[in-house]
Amino acid sequence: MTRMTDRDWIMRHAALEDNCYVSTGGLLTAVEELQQKKIGSNVMRSAFAQLVKLFRRENRMSWEQFATKLDVELGEVIAIEGNEHLSPSPRTIHKLSAMMKVPTEKLFVLSGLAQSRDVQVQEESLKFAARSQPLEELSQDEHTVLQEWVKYLCEK
Repeated sequence: MTRMTDRDWIMRHAALEDNCYVSTGGLLTAVEELQQKKIGSNVMRSAFAQLVKLFRRENRMSWEQFATKLDVELGEVIAIEGNEHLSPSPRTIHKLSAMMKVPTEKLFVLSGLAQSRDVQVQEESLKFAARSQPLEELSQDEHTVLQEWVKYLCEK
């Protein structure tokens, strides 16, 4: 089976389906590809956030000290570590690269400011993000909240 990849053709035929299930030539594939890119981007950002956070902590710097040493805004450092959707500035990436001694190009990819076709970078970023999360026991309150939430989900 061949797939049509002409975007205009796809959009015209999708419109003809009048808000019904869209099955027009390749549109579903295009949507799935966009979702995969979004997931990949989130993985990279998460790995970037963890990299910066662990580097800062390894060097025993507070957010304020780290921002001062980098010569960047404190809010940007907090946003980076919080894995927010705010992209760091290219200037910040260059400063981080110099401080961390990590290639600028790799940090641009991890931060979401550039894309890489290297699937292995994405896979390794996923592994790093997963391994770098601390393993902490839940507090009694967290445990109770979790159990209540699961119970609610199972009842509905």
